Amino acid sequence: MPTKNPRSGSRACALLLMLFCLAAPAIAQERLAFRARELVTGVGPRVENALMLVVDGRIEAIRSGGEVPKGYRLVDLGDACIAAGMIDVASKATVPLDLKEGSLAVDLESRAAEVVVPGHRDLGLLRSAGVTSVVVLPDDAAVISGFGAVMKTLDEPAFVSRKGPVALALTNDVNSDRRFPTSFMGALKMLGDELARPAAPEIKEVRDGKRPAFCRVATEVELRGALRTMQALSCPLVLVTDGSLRGVLDAVGERKIDVVLPAANFETSKRDLLLPGQAAAMGHRVALRADTPSRAPEALRLGAALAVHNGMDAEAAWAAVTTVPARMAGVAERIGSLAAGRDADFIVLSGHPIDLSSVLRRSYIGGKLVYTRPPQKEKADS
Repeated sequence: MPTKNPRSGSRACALLLMLFCLAAPAIAQERLAFRARELVTGVGPRVENALMLVVDGRIEAIRSGGEVPKGYRLVDLGDACIAAGMIDVASKATVPLDLKEGSLAVDLESRAAEVVVPGHRDLGLLRSAGVTSVVVLPDDAAVISGFGAVMKTLDEPAFVSRKGPVALALTNDVNSDRRFPTSFMGALKMLGDELARPAAPEIKEVRDGKRPAFCRVATEVELRGALRTMQALSCPLVLVTDGSLRGVLDAVGERKIDVVLPAANFETSKRDLLLPGQAAAMGHRVALRADTPSRAPEALRLGAALAVHNGMDAEAAWAAVTTVPARMAGVAERIGSLAAGRDADFIVLSGHPIDLSSVLRRSYIGGKLVYTRPPQKEKADS
């Protein structure tokens, strides 16, 4: 009795699989065309009578006017304005405040991405405020407290950068009577030593400007220490401060810095209301943060509008909650602006996003609708 050649059977199976793949219909790409009265790109002039083409969640093209190409489904937004979704930077949204053992002063193991809570209520609140991405950071109770993450505000985690910025701090919270450092000078020396250490590849990436690092400072003394460390090591840092920016401006002199400030509100002093505009006019790169969940995410638009009311250029103020946070986090090629090749993360408003009389109508992430203003609120607005 003749024996079967096992190789011939394998070849037959491979041939059948190839024929099946050729015969199966290709998966259709989702092609959408969004038309609106106006589109704010964040990286160029505004586009009137805008048509934005989106293919599988990415922006293919943006143009003024024209016909909808064949094969695209039109989403007519009427007299609305399209703008990039906002980014809440240095956020604690969806993650617990304590990611590590309190005994660790230097932690290069913790990842904020590993403790994100899917479906957390923060996510829905962020989407309803027009925030489509967050830069989440570990707690700041250590000189180095691990790696942050950049993620979309979807209920299921969708990371733009799973292992993102390094989180640093020089605030009083890093000091302890149970471990080093026990003082600010000790923390400053530890930070300098760790940033200069050649062994850790992620730290070398920080020194080389290939991985962002966010350093929290609260006082002018801490700020000056961070600036000295940056200068000594030629190391770029994004400074996250809760204190008055006046100390920042006085300390940096002619140097240009990246700084993340709390978005102002109606209780902010006039002195501090003026400072974001002054810093931006001096050439510093300024981002605003909402401090979610400590404050409502609506703080971002309010803070940008108040900055404009107090002298900040409108484009710079809108950039402070969109393009600038994306650049600081090293993900500007994906989010923070609207251009060909970027993710289709955007919001739809009744007018310009800086104008607080403009109503947020919709939020989209990856070209998919993730928030719609309730009908009863739409009716009240009209």
